[in-house]
Amino acid sequence: HHPHYTSIFSLQSLGFLEALCAVLERRPPPFPALEHLELWSIDRDGCTVSVSPELSARLARSLLDRDAYPVFGRLTVRVLSQFWVYDPDLWPRADTSQRVNALKDGLVRRWREAFAAFEQAHEVKLEVFLRG
Repeated sequence: HHPHYTSIFSLQSLGFLEALCAVLERRPPPFPALEHLELWSIDRDGCTVSVSPELSARLARSLLDRDAYPVFGRLTVRVLSQFWVYDPDLWPRADTSQRVNALKDGLVRRWREAFAAFEQAHEVKLEVFLRG
């Protein structure tokens, strides 16, 4: 899933994950040999765009059901960070990389928490990458 990163309408992209969950919940399972799912998403000013806690939990319930998806083993989440900075020139040059690294660390932590159910499943690997 590659949402349109620059559109104001990307806030409405929860519909994709809702539709994906509905498909994955079908019985019989439509993709019983599914091993890997990769989602691309947006983190805009500290908000996880296109993912909600309810949808993340619903996705986990579907994919972690070993009767439906016995070989599922990896969820990859690629995140494009979009954050607004009033005036980066106000940040001292030496401090800029520390602030950027802190933002990146916080972003990865937030997305790992959003998909924590996958991380808690021992047989499934959760990968969170920053795009760009």
